Amino acid sequence: MLGDVPAGEGTGPGPSRPVDTNVNRTGSVPEEQQTPYGAHPAGCAWRALQVGRPPLSIDVVRCAGSRRRNTVIYRLIGCVPDHPVIAKYSQASSLEFEWLIYTEVLERLNLDVPRCYGYVADPDRMSGWLFLEEVTGIRYSEEDPRHRAKASAWLGAMHASSSRLVRPGGVAVLDAKPYRAGLDRAILAVERVLANPPLATALRQALELAADALDRLARHWPTVETLLAQAPCCLVHRDFFAKNVLIDPRATSSVRVLDWGRAAWGPPVDDLAGLELEAYSAHCGGLWDGFGRERFRQLAVIASALRAVSFLEMYSEVPTDRLAYVLDDMSAYGVDVREAEAQLGW
Repeated sequence: MLGDVPAGEGTGPGPSRPVDTNVNRTGSVPEEQQTPYGAHPAGCAWRALQVGRPPLSIDVVRCAGSRRRNTVIYRLIGCVPDHPVIAKYSQASSLEFEWLIYTEVLERLNLDVPRCYGYVADPDRMSGWLFLEEVTGIRYSEEDPRHRAKASAWLGAMHASSSRLVRPGGVAVLDAKPYRAGLDRAILAVERVLANPPLATALRQALELAADALDRLARHWPTVETLLAQAPCCLVHRDFFAKNVLIDPRATSSVRVLDWGRAAWGPPVDDLAGLELEAYSAHCGGLWDGFGRERFRQLAVIASALRAVSFLEMYSEVPTDRLAYVLDDMSAYGVDVREAEAQLGW
């Protein structure tokens, strides 16, 4: 269920404090509250928070070994009124950071975000559990104008609100250096492909154009660096894609943004790519007033180029014998860089 939900029953550390506990400890639970799932590791960790009730059932959402960081995700039913609770089990460092973002930043913003019930560390401190309100909706599509308008408005409000906070310790500061390093790796990725014939003529020509576009971006890097240095700083999600954004089509402004593991503090260039700038500008307050409207639009176009560069950068690690499977995508991202440069007049 979407929206804010009252806290579950019980007293104790609550959602805004970490708990360092043995998740295998049985604890003391009233007989009438015991369930067959109370001894499940997720149920034990949830009980350590002393919030709500033991789960009536537990569903597996994601198994270990799938996708990144061996994250396991469970859905806990019956712990709090109105909605299930999501339990994420993963590396302690990643979950502690996400818990920090929720408690030190997101909960201080006047935005509708999934409720974070708390974090529980394993005894070895290598892994832990993060408990979040489950939210539902339609996966965000950048191709849908209605989705783009809602997402752009939400990001504008989030950037403006977070810019008024003091950056919490533990949240990295963004500058131009990682973007330049990514550009260098993208250049090497394309050069590696061009150095490994045979390539179809049309594909080679497309990749040569991509290489030219990347070199041109490198020549204009002083402009990029200056804009990033002078842009306002705020919380940046840095992974604002369909897999992490849900849209409620029934509401005018319901956007649910998940997975803050890559978040940082700095110029929000990672979040600007692909936005509806008018909707964003209408909700970002005076965040960019001192930067200038024209320079803001320029930075938004650069953001689109840097997003394409970040995808090209990923291909630098593709084994040589697998390159054939990504060449078309590399060509397409090269086109994206060229189109952004054309808008910039480069």
